[in-house]
Amino acid sequence: MTRSFRVILLSILLAFSLSAHAAGAGKLIDYLFNDSGLVEVLTKNGFEQSSAVKLRTYVQNSIKGLNYSQSMPTPAQFKKIITELGGTPKEVALRKKILILMDKPTTNVGKEDITEVINGLIYLSNRFTRSGNSVLGCATCFDAKLASHGIKFTMEALSDSASKQILSSNMMKSARDIRVYNAAQVRKLKLGDYSKATISPAEEKSLALAFSYGESKSKKTKPHRLFFQNYINLIKKNPNGANIFDDSNPQLWRLYSNKKFQEEYMVTWSSFIKEVSDNMKPDETPRETWYRILRKKAGDNPVLNRYVDMLQNKNCFFKVK
Repeated sequence: MTRSFRVILLSILLAFSLSAHAAGAGKLIDYLFNDSGLVEVLTKNGFEQSSAVKLRTYVQNSIKGLNYSQSMPTPAQFKKIITELGGTPKEVALRKKILILMDKPTTNVGKEDITEVINGLIYLSNRFTRSGNSVLGCATCFDAKLASHGIKFTMEALSDSASKQILSSNMMKSARDIRVYNAAQVRKLKLGDYSKATISPAEEKSLALAFSYGESKSKKTKPHRLFFQNYINLIKKNPNGANIFDDSNPQLWRLYSNKKFQEEYMVTWSSFIKEVSDNMKPDETPRETWYRILRKKAGDNPVLNRYVDMLQNKNCFFKVK
């Protein structure tokens, strides 16, 4: 057998083994670490190609976030990382369930299993991230297509230097540190009682990011700081009292986890929040003024009014009553 023929034969065998792996052999955890394999599994389970590619990035961000080195571990290393995570009884049960599902052959994995693993990985990474600049966001708010498939969260990497610096600071090192920081900020700004807050644990990092931008003195973060100031001013005008967690106040800390908001929409949002604050009637809550102004802007346009209806029916900026 000539050397050139051996090279060709080995290449064919290698290509065959890779295609066989992508076609259905192996466990789910193996596909989480295989770029093309994960996309193929997702599309075979009903996800659009664009959504599958996006989810692949979210999965990679989540896995890297749980690794101290910020690099992709091996599947075996990652299972050890997941096993060693602490947390509440619910979080311990979640990671155990993820380990079981990741160990299933892909031939026995359904769409529900895949969405549960992805949602769980994003949640755990956001709660227990050891490094990195990725933050959990609400899929219902930011990506309706993903939400329609049962995906609850996004996991975007915030690439600006200010976000990176905040997310790598000591107060972001653990879930406990984040809660301590948030409680101190709520107390300092007189925005309610954090011990009675109804905020989801998944959103605590986004809230800490919002508070951090509010404290920042950098020229680069001036738009972030102005947005935060307008937001706090709106909350403090609420006739129900200054409580950031009151149902009649917008949950705008969620926006800080969205890269597009940070890069493109912050100034526009800041202006709108100020408009709501400036036009509040003495007996009106932020929620009431918010939708009154949106309805006024929509006028008789049926398309715009449908968008306003959609916002009112989604648990994005206000809790649905």
